[in-house]
Amino acid sequence: MNIDTSIFKDYDIRGVYPRQLNGEVAKAIGYAIIRKFHPTSVAICRDMRLSGAEILGGLMEAFTKAGVNVFDAGLTGTELAYFIAGTRNFDCVIMISASHNPPEYNGLKIVLKGPVAVSADTGLVEIKQLLSDGPVADTISPGKVTEIDVFKEWKEKVLSLVNTSKLKLFSIVVDAGNGMAGKLVPLVFDGLPIQITPMFFELDGRFPNHTPNPLIESNNAALVAKVKERNADVGLTFDGDADRVFFVDDTGRFISGTLVTALLARYILTTHPGEYVLYSAVCGRIVPQTIKQYGGKPQRVRVGHSFMKAYMREYNAIFAGEHSGHYYHLLF
Repeated sequence: MNIDTSIFKDYDIRGVYPRQLNGEVAKAIGYAIIRKFHPTSVAICRDMRLSGAEILGGLMEAFTKAGVNVFDAGLTGTELAYFIAGTRNFDCVIMISASHNPPEYNGLKIVLKGPVAVSADTGLVEIKQLLSDGPVADTISPGKVTEIDVFKEWKEKVLSLVNTSKLKLFSIVVDAGNGMAGKLVPLVFDGLPIQITPMFFELDGRFPNHTPNPLIESNNAALVAKVKERNADVGLTFDGDADRVFFVDDTGRFISGTLVTALLARYILTTHPGEYVLYSAVCGRIVPQTIKQYGGKPQRVRVGHSFMKAYMREYNAIFAGEHSGHYYHLLF
């Protein structure tokens, strides 16, 4: 099988379905993961993209034939994949998603127990090279597939970061973009004094309303209009796998990831002074200035989610933020 290895990026695998990435390619990648990391247990998550089920099937076939037990976490966001890798004893967690890309794309993010994101520096290059080795020999005892559900414990962990008793009633508009936020937002906010006006909450990998990329201004037009119409306090817009979020204020003004990073850093440092807070290279000066003002230690680092997580481990940082709308908290 001829595999287009250009799908291997710096910190994930991403390509067009079915030309570049499909069930057979996923199976080959699964065999290469086995050769590189020798897992005995693998958890797999996926978002709502239409090709996700086929890619999941290819991975499951490779792992189970080689005797690796597979734990199927179902339809989740990428942040749950990292949560699973940090709280469960699986050797590896794989997220099937192409994030903010158009519907014809899909991809894989690989996370080791810890959680440790696998990037070009920590295994993706070797996995690409091992593709040519072909299938791993079948075992006498195939691996088993078990369904798991971590939503309850994930919600408990997320809400533990906020003093919910101090929350006051306010109104938000949420544009899920037909992505995984449509499943996760109702779960997290259930029981809180928050009035949600939902937009495009139906999980639909065709993205019939707009591509799930909040950085394209036209994608936020409907959200801005709805915030103004409802006189809402704030609007939220997510990418497809719900690991990036941007905000629109009550006037409809888009709030950059730089400003949100500064605001979150200020909030976290009020209860955790003296801690390291990381920010990506493209964030504005307000971020390090805010971190210093509230008693933290600012550290500028390389852009990219897998690199950011590695730097958080290196500095034992309490929080990190990127201009791209990724925000990281030391949960574990």
